[in-house]
Amino acid sequence: MDKPARTFLLFQVIPSTTDYAFGSELEQALRAALTPNDTLLTLDNFSDAVTVAYAKKLLNESTEISVILDIQDTDQPGGAITPLLNYLHKHPVTCFYHTESRFLKPFLTKWKATRFEGHEELIQLIQ
Repeated sequence: MDKPARTFLLFQVIPSTTDYAFGSELEQALRAALTPNDTLLTLDNFSDAVTVAYAKKLLNESTEISVILDIQDTDQPGGAITPLLNYLHKHPVTCFYHTESRFLKPFLTKWKATRFEGHEELIQLIQ
């Protein structure tokens, strides 16, 4: 029997739009590990209104939501990340994070987030 469809939102912070590398190592590892029924949406601090609207649509239609926070302590999330995390704060989610920060602490606490060291460990956690 197939696993139920899951939605994964991967949040990353990039310094500028020219620094975005489509298909980061973490994103590639996630895509390889997910089933065809799963959805992975990568968001960053430069995500546009269309991407944010799509993320909200996915959230409202999903029964199993996982948030992956690949945000460093020194990062200033801003942009689309802060409003989306606040929107997500109302939903029951499974949360994974790489580095704790003051910005993330309220979300990590509410969601009882699980820390991962590298993408190999994250893949084990989501399977």
